[in-house]
Amino acid sequence: MRRFLVIQTAFLGDAVLATALLEKLRAFHPDAVIDLVVRKGNEGLFDGHPFLNQLHIWDKRSGKTRDLFRLIGALRKTEYDHIINCQRFLSTGLMTVLARGKEKIGYDKNPLSFLFTRKVKHVIGDGRHEADRLNELIEHLTDGSRPLPCLYPAEKHKAEAGPSSPYVCIAPASVWFTKQWPEQKWIELIRALPAEQRVLLIGAPGDAPLCERIATAAGRGDVLAGKISLLGTAALMHSAMMNYVNDSAPLHIASAMNAPVTAIFCSTVPAFGFGPLRKNGRVLETREQLDCRPCGLHGHSACPKGHFKCAMAISTVSVVGNTIPTPREFDLEASVTFMRSDEGGRRRPAFNGYTPTHQFKDHEELNDGEHFYPNAGQMAPGETGIVMIQLKHPERNHGALQEGISFSVQEGNHVIGTGRIIRVLNPRLQF
Repeated sequence: MRRFLVIQTAFLGDAVLATALLEKLRAFHPDAVIDLVVRKGNEGLFDGHPFLNQLHIWDKRSGKTRDLFRLIGALRKTEYDHIINCQRFLSTGLMTVLARGKEKIGYDKNPLSFLFTRKVKHVIGDGRHEADRLNELIEHLTDGSRPLPCLYPAEKHKAEAGPSSPYVCIAPASVWFTKQWPEQKWIELIRALPAEQRVLLIGAPGDAPLCERIATAAGRGDVLAGKISLLGTAALMHSAMMNYVNDSAPLHIASAMNAPVTAIFCSTVPAFGFGPLRKNGRVLETREQLDCRPCGLHGHSACPKGHFKCAMAISTVSVVGNTIPTPREFDLEASVTFMRSDEGGRRRPAFNGYTPTHQFKDHEELNDGEHFYPNAGQMAPGETGIVMIQLKHPERNHGALQEGISFSVQEGNHVIGTGRIIRVLNPRLQF
């Protein structure tokens, strides 16, 4: 049984991305014991984590140096087979060197890398994603495929999320000013969304004033920043119709939850390797060629040039785009039951965007339709839940549907579930 220690004490988004290592180590070494070191404030990401053995927390704000050596003392109580350092800084280099481990792995740019047993070249800007750079640390222990981050909200976290009606999330803040789309732009975005679209503004407690200003100026928006936990936020994003974010931690939370995301890049660029990891992610950035962009890896407290064109040139229209079906674009609200796998149903859950075929009672013609699961963002085999359906060819059922009509849910000609119409939302379909 191998023992692993993973060290990632940087920002929240970095901690989220580090979960990709946990997932891959677990996949290749299912009996392994895995410990993790994070900075205080990020530990909420790992509340109730299903296979993490021990979470070590470094308090970097109160007695930083004293707590560093307390932490190192705690780490030295365990003999590790592999210590994996995800950072390039002296403090984590000290943890790596002073902790007891047979193999000590880290990046060549760490000041203490000469004491590591395995060094990996670190390059930013070559187009590779951070997940690929992280994978290089463990490729010799696993394989060369890209690992994906994953978070595990429990039922208590999902309960925090609250709303079951369709909604979008907006995370308008960033630690770095030049990575943050301007306040006025977020206001314009909310005003551009359909009037009936519910908008939830999320973020850390310190982001609440910004969110309040945006909601007040836009005339709508529920501010949840600082009111729910990190995993509560993850659960909320998972079930959203769309998540609008900056190049910041919520982007990586969306990737970890396989949630739809529109990421706005201002002073930074996706080539740094911090863009969306899933197919349901999209990137918006200025099309104007600016000789000052990117102006740094992280950003600045103000635009060095004073014009902030990299952010101002991104239009609200391009951000809204065709990213989500609005409530009025759903054709049906239905109650659907998926068959269990032993009954011939699916083997895996269906997620938002799943597009099966439907056959309505007394209708011979089949109709594909995209599913949205407002309560959880997914539905597992054997479950019954509310489903919003956007038909691919609504004209096939014009004037023929009404509340109570039953239908089958199929993959090709194979039935995997049944449903009943609760509401007909598209008036042209109404019988």
